[in-house]
Amino acid sequence: MKSRERIRKLFETFPLSRVELRFIALDPHDYAYNILVISPDFEGMPSYDRDLMVWGFILDHFDEISRNQVKFVYTKTPEEVAEVAAPQQA
Repeated sequence: MKSRERIRKLFETFPLSRVELRFIALDPHDYAYNILVISPDFEGMPSYDRDLMVWGFILDHFDEISRNQVKFVYTKTPEEVAEVAAPQQA
């Protein structure tokens, strides 16, 4: 099973519902990447708490190889992702 598939499978047990993962490859061979974790359940939660929840999950559920492949995690709500994707008004 490929790394991304394995990580997606692990996140099926993540304690929040409706989680979407997006991977940002950091090398052409997909050995290292950042992960964008999107969930409406992050609404109202400080980013520090979001990050602690996700990194705690990664440390508790990922094997060493998978942990080492994840370099950074972004935690956003769908609305926050939409704000970044929307064209900026001057």
